[in-house]
Amino acid sequence: MAGTSVKTSKELMKKLSAISGKGADEAAKRAVYVGAGYMAERIKESLRSVVSENATGDLENSLGIAPIQLDKQGNWGTKIGFSGYDRKGVANPMKARILESGSSKQRKRPFLAPAVKKYRKIAEEKMNNEAEIIIESYLK
Repeated sequence: MAGTSVKTSKELMKKLSAISGKGADEAAKRAVYVGAGYMAERIKESLRSVVSENATGDLENSLGIAPIQLDKQGNWGTKIGFSGYDRKGVANPMKARILESGSSKQRKRPFLAPAVKKYRKIAEEKMNNEAEIIIESYLK
């Protein structure tokens, strides 16, 4: 699973506290959803660049976003990861780990870490922009 956290600006935090309650939760959840969706698409692109043309697509199709939840610290978040099995009964999370890290029989072909590193700032910007849009709609 890929994980990341986003730091919000003091200005955005002030606006969030001004709308508090349901509006703040909606803004946070929507921002997380937008950022996770963007990052999931970039991970899929990165995955396509390291697998062969003959790949079945089972691994790519198994990439998903977990439901957005509130953690113990009071932060909204989600995880992006692989689930299920391919046509041959091989666990997709294991296939992804082997692609990313390699094994004794296969060289590593990182796709997850490079995508997260390359697109993290853009995802954060998209999340902040989405939160701003929702917050502004509540403040009007």
